[in-house]
Amino acid sequence: MTTEIRTARPLGKQLIRKTAERRVHLTGQVSVDAAATTSRRNDLAPNLAVTEWPIPRLRVADRRARKTSTAQLERVIVSIRRFGIVRPVLVRASGAIIDGHIVVEAASRLGLQCVPCIEVTHLNDAECLALRIALNRIAGTGEWDLAELRNNVELGRHGRDRTNVWSYPGANRRGSSAGKALEFHPTPKPVELVRDAMLDVTERGEKVLDPFMGSGTTLVAAEQCGRVAYGIELDPAYVDVAITRWETDTGTKAVHLRSGLDRGSLAEQRRSNTAAG
Repeated sequence: MTTEIRTARPLGKQLIRKTAERRVHLTGQVSVDAAATTSRRNDLAPNLAVTEWPIPRLRVADRRARKTSTAQLERVIVSIRRFGIVRPVLVRASGAIIDGHIVVEAASRLGLQCVPCIEVTHLNDAECLALRIALNRIAGTGEWDLAELRNNVELGRHGRDRTNVWSYPGANRRGSSAGKALEFHPTPKPVELVRDAMLDVTERGEKVLDPFMGSGTTLVAAEQCGRVAYGIELDPAYVDVAITRWETDTGTKAVHLRSGLDRGSLAEQRRSNTAAG
């Protein structure tokens, strides 16, 4: 009897939670249906055209409800650099911005002269103000599909989660990738850490740049996860270390791009040229 009671309690809580979720869902559906059937405009799909407007022609709304933070501006700049401007700015004939202030700010920071705009001509001043407020409020509502967000991170697709704290065996751990590289470099990074970072933010075959190649951890990690590594290293000794690690890890010989020779053959050629010169 005791076992049955313990089993029934969690089940009862689950049923209560499911009932509550269902009630919220149904209430929401009623609200959506009511919004769709109340009085409405005759021109629900007005004829809108996208045109290029010079940025100096645009001006900030007189009563702007939402201010731009530096973090938001940075994210929009990064987005535009990657995808371009894919959502036009909504404006009045006067150039007053209805929606898209942050896009205009980002475009200006990027040195653009014009931005794609849609001139809203079917609404009066009061309606444009209401639209601007509505768009700001709607942007802050809704629910995230957490499963889909996890899928946006490559590691999540393989059942691994990314947090702000990354934990990998360091150079003080015997047998670790960083520990093996310690004889070549005073501060080697774990190959697993760099590889996971690449899996997080790049696709197979994409390029990864390391302007401080050091012992070649990025080179080895890129090879392991199918990325193309580009590196810069000023110290010839560390260039040799990076190449040696890559050759040891892959079992193949690195080839000098300009001469087409492997490292041993290139060294022999240079010795011969020095002796002859």
